[in-house]
Amino acid sequence: MRFRAKTWVRSIVGLGLLIQPMVASAIPSPITQTTDPFMRTGQLSFAIQTFSPTEKTIDSPQTDSQSLSTLNLFDPAFGHLDSVTISLSSTFIGTTTVSARQIGDGTEDTSYFADGSLTMTLKGLGINPDLSSSSSVITAKCENLQGGDSCPPPQPPSTQTLSGIFSPLSISLTTDSSVAPFIWDGTGTGTFNWTASLLSTLSPRTNPSDNGTGNFPDNSTFSGTFNSSWNGKVTLVYNFTPSTAAVPAPLTLYLIIGELGGIALLRRRRG
Repeated sequence: MRFRAKTWVRSIVGLGLLIQPMVASAIPSPITQTTDPFMRTGQLSFAIQTFSPTEKTIDSPQTDSQSLSTLNLFDPAFGHLDSVTISLSSTFIGTTTVSARQIGDGTEDTSYFADGSLTMTLKGLGINPDLSSSSSVITAKCENLQGGDSCPPPQPPSTQTLSGIFSPLSISLTTDSSVAPFIWDGTGTGTFNWTASLLSTLSPRTNPSDNGTGNFPDNSTFSGTFNSSWNGKVTLVYNFTPSTAAVPAPLTLYLIIGELGGIALLRRRRG
């Protein structure tokens, strides 16, 4: 019976020593986090009237930003952080409209354009330079108007819509210095946020060109709008080498208690 007790205790001790390093590495690599989906929008317009008195209203470029959902810094207790991968996947849609009327009796054909464009940017911790993409210019046009012509006849205005899916933008940080900002130093909340921004621009132009002077054809009215949206999400991946000295998990603690209890039992039997 004493031999069996010894064997039983030794089995528990051996099992505990065997499982302990396995439990210490129980947190697998990689760790992946994904932000909640986001959507940013833009709305711009312009209106130009060149008969007396001349009037111009042109919206300035517009930026719409959003702080993304909270992400966790890497806990060094998990192991050594080897690399960080940041991926941005997104879609966009933009709709540009234009209306024009050439009131004068001149014979020169004139074309009117409204050019809308989008620039999407992700910035924040560890991202240098910013992750950024731009859409193609989204152009609505009224072409070859002469005196008395309007575009379009009848309303609504001429419209051009462009939508697309951006290929995922991705960066991989592999040096100790580049991954260092993502390692929690034990202070603060251990979390951070990134910022997604949509820059919208809308530009009026004509052909023959105004040569950038803003002097559009006489005796005309010209207006346009640009509505846009950007949807996406960001994925963060921590690739790391697990630590062999992690904090013991509950199973390991139970085994240690069992080991101590078995040793005490064996000593009692010997006594």
